[in-house]
Amino acid sequence: MTKILHSFLDKHFEGMNLRPALFYSWEYSTHFEISDPLILYYEKKHLKQAFHQSITLFDKVFGEEDEIIFVTDVHSTSDNLFLQRRPLKLLP
Repeated sequence: MTKILHSFLDKHFEGMNLRPALFYSWEYSTHFEISDPLILYYEKKHLKQAFHQSITLFDKVFGEEDEIIFVTDVHSTSDNLFLQRRPLKLLP
């Protein structure tokens, strides 16, 4: 999987490195707020809003036949109880 990711990045984003902050690493970028930043991330309203916005955006951007590579980069601290209680389910 790592070879696929590096090949894709080299082909479409020559010279881009995956490291914080990816959003600012390329000349052109798009940023979407998926929830109200004034709502605490662990409140149920925040999670519902983030889920709805994410699914809606995804459905508008991608089609059934599109090939998609997801790259995740999760930053956390040792005292972040949210991720300790609900660990991410990532596939290799």
